[in-house]
Amino acid sequence: MAIETSDLHQRAVLWRFDGYDNHGQLIVSSSEEICVRWVENNREVVSKDGTTIVSTVQAIVDEDIPLGSILWLGELVDLPDSSTDLMEVISKATVPDLTIRETFREVSLIRYQDTLPTIV
Repeated sequence: MAIETSDLHQRAVLWRFDGYDNHGQLIVSSSEEICVRWVENNREVVSKDGTTIVSTVQAIVDEDIPLGSILWLGELVDLPDSSTDLMEVISKATVPDLTIRETFREVSLIRYQDTLPTIV
């Protein structure tokens, strides 16, 4: 089994980053459910603006997730009306194996302090 899908036994709801509106507010796509491995631990990462931030969660995924996307641990059918515990993707790593046939993908997350952004 491929390394990027062998241990993804949890589900998460993903809102993909889709840009910013005219006021600089985040825009995301509609929700979708993906398979992940959710790992809670503290790790220093460098964000897209170059600052060092402590990430509290890393998620192993099997596809490219854009920076700025929002994740929620759980299944789509269990998503509450007002989402809490939202996490924002602040960095990502893609590491190929030695044969360059398989890829390991990991995103680092921090708590998203706002309500769910505009959905397109």
